[in-house]
Amino acid sequence: MDNGHLGNTGAAHSHSGYRPNPTHTASSSDFDTLRICSCGRELLVRASWTSTNPDRRFRGCPGNEGKYCGSETFQWVDPPMCRRSKEIIPGLLNRLNTYENAIKLTKETIALERRRRCRLVVLLLLCIFCWAATLFIAIHI
Repeated sequence: MDNGHLGNTGAAHSHSGYRPNPTHTASSSDFDTLRICSCGRELLVRASWTSTNPDRRFRGCPGNEGKYCGSETFQWVDPPMCRRSKEIIPGLLNRLNTYENAIKLTKETIALERRRRCRLVVLLLLCIFCWAATLFIAIHI
C-alpha cells in the first residue's frame, strides 16, 4: 500500500501533519476494520492534512509520532475525495492559515499597545505628581 500520505506535501496549515481523533466512535461499518497494529498497539483514527488527502481520516499505529510500523497497519476510514475537493480544500486551508496569522499578529499588536498605554499613563501621573510637588513647594516658600 502506498504510504505517500505520511508527508505533508501540500497544505501549509497550522494543523499540518496528523492529529488523533479521540471523538471517533465505532459504527456498525467499522467491524471489518483493523483495530490492532502488528506491533500490538491499538490503531488510532487520525486525519491526513496532505494536499492529496486533506482531512481524510485513516487508522494507523500511534507509535513514533506518525511513523508507522508498516503498510499492513494502515487503513483509510473515509472514502477518497473528489477531484474538486482536492483542488479547493488546500486553498481554503491556506486562506484560513493566513487569517489565523493575521489574528495572532493583531492580538500581539493590541497587547503591545496596551503595555505602551500603561507606561504612558504612569509617565503622565509622574509628571502630574512632579508638577503638583513643584507647585506646593513654590507656594510654601
